Amino acid sequence: MCSGDCRGRLESNGTSYGAITRVLRPFGLNGWVNIELTTDVLSLLDTGQTIFVGSQLRQCWVLDFVPGEKSRVLLSNCNSRDEAESLQGLELYVDRAEAISHLDGRFFQFQIEGLEVHTQEGAHLGTVIGIIETGANDVYIIKGVDGEVLVPAIHGVIQTINLNAGLMVVTLPDGLIPEAE
Repeated sequence: MCSGDCRGRLESNGTSYGAITRVLRPFGLNGWVNIELTTDVLSLLDTGQTIFVGSQLRQCWVLDFVPGEKSRVLLSNCNSRDEAESLQGLELYVDRAEAISHLDGRFFQFQIEGLEVHTQEGAHLGTVIGIIETGANDVYIIKGVDGEVLVPAIHGVIQTINLNAGLMVVTLPDGLIPEAE
């Protein structure tokens, strides 16, 4: 998700739902499954949260969640190892509109991609067409009439993001764009 970084993706399956994790394998005998998180918005897996399973978007609820290096979750209607095995390889989704309420001033990548980007001086740079995840901070790929510009997603560079207007305003560091001759 974005404000200073976009690591909290909310992968799309082409609907109003976004994937937050993939089921790896069963854990134990009572329906727990090991998961691979694709978001850092862990509150989406709090007890009682609504989750949708697989491309069929079967609705269930989080009964328990253990975050960590080997994260795992227990979902309603998954009470045995056999039921847990049937989930292996499936994506777990959340409703995007509901997920946004968990962000507290941050943004998911899908909200950033497609924004028009202007400098504080009013120059149009182009449109965010992608996001590169680096070890330190994310980098927005802006494509405009003059080609691509890579803009670091850090405070001091990203001034404002207005989703309703579809606009991002930036202050570019010196040397980011070659001076015209």
